[in-house]
Amino acid sequence: QAVEKIHIQLNLNSPIVCFNGALIIQIKEPGNFRSLRSSSVNASLVSTINSAASEYKVSVNFYKSGEWFCNNHDDWIQQEEKITGTKATIINTSLQIQKWIYENDGPHKILLMGEPDEIDKIEPILKSHTGHELNIYKSKPTYLEITNGIASKTSAIIFLLEQYGLTKNDILAIGDNYNDIEMLQFAGMGIAMGNAPAAVKAHAQYITSDNDSDGIKSALNKFIK
Repeated sequence: QAVEKIHIQLNLNSPIVCFNGALIIQIKEPGNFRSLRSSSVNASLVSTINSAASEYKVSVNFYKSGEWFCNNHDDWIQQEEKITGTKATIINTSLQIQKWIYENDGPHKILLMGEPDEIDKIEPILKSHTGHELNIYKSKPTYLEITNGIASKTSAIIFLLEQYGLTKNDILAIGDNYNDIEMLQFAGMGIAMGNAPAAVKAHAQYITSDNDSDGIKSALNKFIK
């Protein structure tokens, strides 16, 4: 929803990569889109994650297409609503998970939000429970994001390259956190934001200004003629 608003404001007609590559869509009109590629988290794994998360002080969020589901309106969710300008839907997530199991479906992304020490504790637990079936990574110290194992920003870029008949040398990618490293390494030109962690900047070919200083605009002006 948040990206769709920007997409419309800029009058773009290109595909949108959502949920770290788990969903690629083409906007038809506001609120209406066509799915180009979709990979969801297996419902049985969703149940495993939800059960494990209940043992820690984390906020559990599920994203499916244009919907954001959670169990309660806690401080983390209120903060995320302010950041994204979107609203979470409060539901009984246990019932939703059972519905996904029945329908052999699942969310495109799961987001766990919590203090860094809680995220550090639960990350290895979830990885041990799910093996290589999922991508589990921090997008920042307080956010742990979970998607289908085949979903990534890089795999989404490769899909779109094939659709448009392009190569990775035609790609300029801009990122600011750990889940962007693979994409920055893959792109013909990988650019890190000035506010990115040092470990992310180490994989970029160019460092632009931070997100409070029009870093994206600066990079595009420099490399897109």
